[in-house]
Amino acid sequence: MQMNIKELLTKYRDGKISESEMALLETWYLKWTPESEEINIEKLDQLEEEVYAKLPIPVKRVKLWPRIAAAAAIILIISVGLFYFDKQNDSQKYASTYDNDLDPGSTGATLTLANGKTIKLGTATNGELAKESGVTITKTADGQILYEVKDPVHSEPGQINTLSTAKGETYRVRLPDQSEVWLNAASVIKYPASFTKMKDRRIELEGEAYFQVTRDKNHPFIVKTDKQEVKVLGTHFNVKAYLDEPLTKTTLVEGSVQVSDHISTQTLKPGEQATLLQKGNFQIGPSDEVLDLAWKNNEFMFESASIENVMKMVERWYNVEVIYVGEKSSEKFGGGVSRFDKVSKVLELLERTGAVKFRIENRKIYVMKSAE
Repeated sequence: MQMNIKELLTKYRDGKISESEMALLETWYLKWTPESEEINIEKLDQLEEEVYAKLPIPVKRVKLWPRIAAAAAIILIISVGLFYFDKQNDSQKYASTYDNDLDPGSTGATLTLANGKTIKLGTATNGELAKESGVTITKTADGQILYEVKDPVHSEPGQINTLSTAKGETYRVRLPDQSEVWLNAASVIKYPASFTKMKDRRIELEGEAYFQVTRDKNHPFIVKTDKQEVKVLGTHFNVKAYLDEPLTKTTLVEGSVQVSDHISTQTLKPGEQATLLQKGNFQIGPSDEVLDLAWKNNEFMFESASIENVMKMVERWYNVEVIYVGEKSSEKFGGGVSRFDKVSKVLELLERTGAVKFRIENRKIYVMKSAE
């Protein structure tokens, strides 16, 4: 190899590596063994500790995704080390680029009652919010909405409430049956104020939500989206069904769920994900909980995603308008930051690939393909 590994890693980190150099780097780590001269495996743990010790801010250390090869992980550790050793210069580089940095989303939603009354939950005081049809609605100290059926005899079926999050909002609600729902940004759920006297627990979803359903074998819990229905008796699962995305994804964490588009019906097992490609065509495969549930766990994470898919996530969580200037990059992107970080953290992560660059003006992010 004409260029040593450290030089290749440095160019890889800076996004200046050519296709031929990248091929050399890939060849190296695919052929890497513990006996390789380039890296002494006995010093790997020590190297990792040194890397984290030199970080200027605390960093959450997470287990790498299983499909990342051991040799690739070594490259990652060294790359991270090289990057953070030169952190100060990098920070100065990006400071001028993102002068108009934007804050992340926060807890908030709008509750619309069956009588048409709307309540802004982000600013509503804690305590009782409303009473309707024998149901009391309260807001807890941690911001969660609770429904309690105080008078089952006089509760009326068909009284539909709507909980909606705008861009840059997320919320959690406990339904009348004690099931809990986490709602992602730019999402809407519609549900009865009481499930009493109803043969099933049926709600509607547009957007993305995580469900922790209370078990009731006599009253199935059904989530209806524009393209499918998910039927459960009691389990934990995630549904992603944004209208501006072509795919509907259902990820099962516990128990069992049945997904149907009225043409085809599939049953999922824990650790599986159903992707509805088109009517009658479900693709069933293993899920990646770390990735699929990142949003619920306050992580902003993506893997092998197009720039359009990444920026859709940015658009929803940071409440921005994304504008593409010129040709879009065809690169695939992977990475993650905390959902509490400002938008610059995400943009820096993407820009370090050398494939794209950004400009922020007001609440607009301009996306440009980097020059070859």
